[in-house]
Amino acid sequence: MSRRSVRCVLVLILLFTPRSIVAQVETARIEGTVRDTTGAVLPGVQITLTHLQTNRSVTTFSNDTGRYVSVALPVGDYRVSAELSGFKAAVRSGIRLEVQQSAVIEFVLEVGAATDQVEVVGGAPLLNTSEAAQGQVIDNKRIVDLPLNGRDYVQLALLSAGTVQPVGGRYGGFSASGQRTTQNNYTIDGIDNNSLQAAGEAERGEAVKPSIDAIQEFRVVTNLYSAEFGRAAGGVLNLTTRSGGNAFHGTVFEFLRNDALDAKNFFDPPDSPKPPFKRNQFGFSLGGPIVKGKTFFFTDYEGTRIRESLTQVVTLPTPHMKEGDFSGLGQPIFDPLTFDPETGARRPFPGNIIPADRIDPIAR
Repeated sequence: MSRRSVRCVLVLILLFTPRSIVAQVETARIEGTVRDTTGAVLPGVQITLTHLQTNRSVTTFSNDTGRYVSVALPVGDYRVSAELSGFKAAVRSGIRLEVQQSAVIEFVLEVGAATDQVEVVGGAPLLNTSEAAQGQVIDNKRIVDLPLNGRDYVQLALLSAGTVQPVGGRYGGFSASGQRTTQNNYTIDGIDNNSLQAAGEAERGEAVKPSIDAIQEFRVVTNLYSAEFGRAAGGVLNLTTRSGGNAFHGTVFEFLRNDALDAKNFFDPPDSPKPPFKRNQFGFSLGGPIVKGKTFFFTDYEGTRIRESLTQVVTLPTPHMKEGDFSGLGQPIFDPLTFDPETGARRPFPGNIIPADRIDPIAR
């Protein structure tokens, strides 16, 4: 087998191997304590967490203090069960995990046959008692349904408390906790996603801007975020992309702007046609199973094509100005060769006329 063939095989293996190492910042975790009806802790309880979109399960056990924890869980909907011999099985369904969430789910097992089951649907909101970070999650429904100029998802960060739109800034984005937009930290699927200048300062926010159809959700943290993020005094925008599931899902879109649908610009000459303007933003997304319950795929594409010309108002020199005669300009022009380094003063050309021998023939 040639070296090129070996490389191709390795690339295919990497593409189709399920991820087993997941960055903590793009996932969620569930923890809690299992007790009996008297309040005593129960060790050795089997906790099974099932991700409903993919039907994949993770199993863990409570320790000697009745505590259990499961980390690096993909965001989505879950069903969590607790089972121990001599007790009725307890099930919690309707659990929604968001990016970077640490949820607490407590179980109380009743004495009875293991074949009996006590199921709780929904219930009180999941509490996060492991961190004090302040922020808000923007889910996929709001990302897709809310109007966005240019389909820029970062605009939705302004829905979070403590964020404002920057005034007069060069980079756009959002300002969090009174900091500059260049002090924000962007991550995508747990990977640094900051566009950097040579000096290390964030330049224009995120380096990669995924299509909104490829975003599962993102969380904007404005204060008291944990040390795993670092480097930023502003806000943290932590994004997770979509993945495939046991059902196929996809989108196709096209957004059109065309001069045929626009009014004429006020500054366009009345006898000239409208400047051409055509803007097409298009793409698709598709996800689904390769092997149901085991391997999934998701792909997307977005393209933007702009064809336009602009009407501009410019000032052109008169024939006299081309010969060096600026007497009709109304303000003096100065001889650059008369600069005084001590006072910074320069002498104007007499009569605002540049001598003919001072003008390069190429400039005429």
